[in-house]
Amino acid sequence: MINSARDSNDQGKGVDEFDPVLTPYKDEVLSVYIVGLQSTSLRSAALSGLKAMLLSNNLLTDEEHRFIIYKVNDIILKDHDDYDDTRLSCSQHSTAIFNNKSTAK
Repeated sequence: MINSARDSNDQGKGVDEFDPVLTPYKDEVLSVYIVGLQSTSLRSAALSGLKAMLLSNNLLTDEEHRFIIYKVNDIILKDHDDYDDTRLSCSQHSTAIFNNKSTAK
């Protein structure tokens, strides 16, 4: 859903004209994904959604970026064996986000 909203805005508009379709709902969507991080069965979907939000231009503020990174780091740092897959997934998502943001500058 987030990728589709991002892609629909990218078509035919310059960066300065970009006004994300998701903006009026971003707080609610962000809340759902943050809550999803707490559940092992929803964590992968939540990480994918958060990644899509982070990669969307002009959607989130710097403060919201920091908040997401803080929450994901909180999950990574928990010392439980059942979080190994989550740690790997978080690392992969973080690397993709960092690489995308680095090349965008």
